[in-house]
Amino acid sequence: MTQRFCNKIAANGLSLDTPDEKIISSQLFMINPNEPISTATERMTDKKLENLQLLGMERFLESSRPLTR
Repeated sequence: MTQRFCNKIAANGLSLDTPDEKIISSQLFMINPNEPISTATERMTDKKLENLQLLGMERFLESSRPLTR
């Protein structure tokens, strides 16, 4: 959930129970975690995207370690 997503819900007078497909863009752009950052930035620039979904993020989060200071 992003601030923009919340703003879109509020601006359109929608409830929090509104299905995602009525709020999100019709096309979801994704990238594989093994692809280089340059590929992600090119895709975002070419498609004028603000966000890019990372495929397999659940697995990535489960295997990542917390940052230590």
